[in-house]
Amino acid sequence: MRINHKITTLALCLSMAGLTSSCRLFTTVSKHTDRTLDKIQSVLDEPVPPADMYSLDTISVKDDIWLGSQSIRGNQGDPLPARFETEDGITLVSTSPVSLLQVSEQITALTGITVRVDDMILEEVKNATQGKAEDAAQGTATNTDTDLYMPAYSGKLSGLLDQIVSRFALWWRYKNGVITFYKQETRVFTIYALPVQTQLNANIAGTASGEAGGTTSASMSSTISLDLWAQIEEAITAMLPGGATLNVIPANGTLTVTAPPYTLQRVAQYINSMNEKLSRQVAIGVKVMNVTLSDEASMGLNLSSVLNFVSKKSGSGISTSLTTPSSTSSGTSGSLSIGILNPKGHGHIADGSKILLEALSTQGTASLVTSASVITMNNKIAPVQVSTNESYIEKSETTVSSDTTSISVTPAKINYGFTMEILPRLLDHGRMLLMFTMTLTDKDSMDEKEFGEGTSRTSIQLPVLKTRGFVQEVAMTSGSTLVLTGFEEVRTNSNNSKDITSFSKSADKSRNVMVILLTPEVLISPLVPETRMNGF
Repeated sequence: MRINHKITTLALCLSMAGLTSSCRLFTTVSKHTDRTLDKIQSVLDEPVPPADMYSLDTISVKDDIWLGSQSIRGNQGDPLPARFETEDGITLVSTSPVSLLQVSEQITALTGITVRVDDMILEEVKNATQGKAEDAAQGTATNTDTDLYMPAYSGKLSGLLDQIVSRFALWWRYKNGVITFYKQETRVFTIYALPVQTQLNANIAGTASGEAGGTTSASMSSTISLDLWAQIEEAITAMLPGGATLNVIPANGTLTVTAPPYTLQRVAQYINSMNEKLSRQVAIGVKVMNVTLSDEASMGLNLSSVLNFVSKKSGSGISTSLTTPSSTSSGTSGSLSIGILNPKGHGHIADGSKILLEALSTQGTASLVTSASVITMNNKIAPVQVSTNESYIEKSETTVSSDTTSISVTPAKINYGFTMEILPRLLDHGRMLLMFTMTLTDKDSMDEKEFGEGTSRTSIQLPVLKTRGFVQEVAMTSGSTLVLTGFEEVRTNSNNSKDITSFSKSADKSRNVMVILLTPEVLISPLVPETRMNGF
């Protein structure tokens, strides 16, 4: 019995020790999870700009392999054998005009180098020869453009080839031991663009009623349609001469051009210029903040004061500060203010969002509503959306029969939150043009409306949405922050309470101002030639 007691006590101790160890492990894991979640949330709340940002310096110095941004294509292929590139490398004497095929045979006989004539030229020579034979049969034979009169030539082989192609309006190339006469060549170009068509639609409309019963309305509509492949095809087609061809394949990002070499050079310059622009990319950080002002702050949010606060604390400069005249309407008031904060030197404002939030807190109670970050290519529309889908009862029907009552419900969905579309156009030295549309939709209430009486009584839900939106175009530089404010909402609530023993009356007034921060950062493109050498 005593032995059993010891065993029982030992088992109980082991059980308690295991429980204590499990509790300690749970506490450790829980703390680690909380720290990880806090770290993730801090990263989400404050998007970190990518490290490889585009340098705005006119002259860049780096201890690395440097590659030029342009390449030169050699159209002549390999160099001719040195023994034929002397002052007496080849001597050709002809007492009568010779055709291209005949002079090609003579060059092969004198040098031992194979001379080939392109199929397109052979077809033209064949047609010209047939026409010449018909003229001879009619007694009107004359020298044609297929003949070359060359009494004597002595010098470099390249000089002879230059005279031949000049006479026949051709080109020559020596490659892999073969001289080729050709009129056109084919090249395949790669375009740094995906096979997509994008469209941006921005519509803003509003109405206002006056005391005399009149109404006024204003609307603005902007539509941007981007079909890059069609525009590139149209531009290159305008460069091509007669007989040249163009084949565009957006699916694999290539276009094939068959044209004379001088035309291909112009096309290559155009495509290189387009690819340089298309390969640029930008990271755009968007933050929407809300500032609740006190009733005493009758002048609204002072953007100049906020910008000066940030400028002093971060060492940045204010490049633009614009305020439009005040306007009032039902439920909203204030003036639209725009400011741009530029970092001194190059780069971005360190902890810019935190400093701005601190500056806004000096005006009222500031809070972060939403934040998002997106990376997009040049001239590509980037959508940003942070929203909520909520279902509601849009339609309800009650059917009453002799012994049963059935109700059918038709649900619907509303979407509210933050939506933004940004179109960047990147220029040189970190400058850019930005067009963006923004819509901020809040669910104000979900009212319920009842119809009918008794057993036929039914109800539906009526959502009330509050929407604020705008379209803006602005010129900025990389690393600067656009501060846009003035979307102000005024809410007034009153409450009267009265009973036998007491009477109370209360009222409050709140003013909420929406502040939008937009920070673009031009990035180093991985398509730049220098980035290909990073692994060496």
